[in-house]
Amino acid sequence: MGVLKIKGHFSSQDTAERRVLEKFPNTELVGSYPVYQDGRFIWFEVVLADVHQPVLKGSFDIRKRYPEARAAS
Repeated sequence: MGVLKIKGHFSSQDTAERRVLEKFPNTELVGSYPVYQDGRFIWFEVVLADVHQPVLKGSFDIRKRYPEARAAS
């Protein structure tokens, strides 16, 4: 018997967020929400922000949420 990758103690949303952050390690997670669900799958919209982007460094919301963006500027 093999071992399943998706364990019962993680929600589907946590799994989706983890997979996206593994694929894009230079970004920070802003949030996520379910988009669609059928009988087998659930699709999530995951919002990411690159805190080192010059445009986002000036954003008050990003600086408040991620203090390291302020320190890098």
